[in-house]
Amino acid sequence: MRTIVRAAGDLGIEAMTLYAFSSENWKRPEEEVSDLMGLMKRFILSDLDEFAANDVKLKVIGNWRALAPDVVAL
Repeated sequence: MRTIVRAAGDLGIEAMTLYAFSSENWKRPEEEVSDLMGLMKRFILSDLDEFAANDVKLKVIGNWRALAPDVVAL
């Protein structure tokens, strides 16, 4: 995914939609949901500086209120 997002700018792509977390995932065991939230948080944190440097904006479509508060804060 990182390779695709990085290449998008070079290809003139101005917007992309990435499917990251389905409402179906809420039906998983709590521990799995927690692990998925942790992965999402880790991804955002590891790429936040690069997002800013390249004017990449992350927008959540769907019910962002259901996400972990620390993920929403990022």
